[in-house]
Amino acid sequence: MSTGWVTGNLYRLCDWFYRLAFLNLIWIAFTLAGFILFGIFPSTTAAFSVIRKWLRGEKDVPLVRTFWQSYRKEFIHSNKLGILFGLTACILLVDLKFVQTLHGVAFISLTSIFSLLIILFVFTLIYIFPVYVHYELRTLLYIRQAFLIAIVNPIQTILLVLASVLSFYVTMMLSGLFLFFGISGISLLIMWYSLRIFMNMDMEIKKHLAPES
Repeated sequence: MSTGWVTGNLYRLCDWFYRLAFLNLIWIAFTLAGFILFGIFPSTTAAFSVIRKWLRGEKDVPLVRTFWQSYRKEFIHSNKLGILFGLTACILLVDLKFVQTLHGVAFISLTSIFSLLIILFVFTLIYIFPVYVHYELRTLLYIRQAFLIAIVNPIQTILLVLASVLSFYVTMMLSGLFLFFGISGISLLIMWYSLRIFMNMDMEIKKHLAPES
């Protein structure tokens, strides 16, 4: 193993750490600028947009400018998605609380149904940002596309959710790590895996559309 190879890979690793830490700080700043409630979805959308560019080889894009352009452009539209997901989450949790007051067969059956709905909600949520920054769709179609991807790839989605939860837990447990990598690190993981799924989907579509010889 040559020294140049080790040095080159160490440099790339440090470069990724630097960019992810800077991106995370920007995400925090713009989330606070939107008073958290109206800043979290535009900021997360902008973070995924930047990471998508990095993973597709555009590593020299101006970070702050690219983030701000995405944040400003998608502020209204991404907040529409945020409101939809927020209302859905509230409805599911309120219904689940109500179901927990029941007894017997009604409790068991309805708890199972609402637990499944919450799982599907989480599965859809984990893909919504990659789908949003990768495709040009109408608002409800983003949700449908994210849902379909989750349903078609159940095992991979479960593993991705577990990896994301583990990453979040680790960054929260290690003092100060969330400040620099809490959101950007998880976003990188989700976007990287989602791009692989999108690539496989595109290949399957091209295969079916290709004329038979």
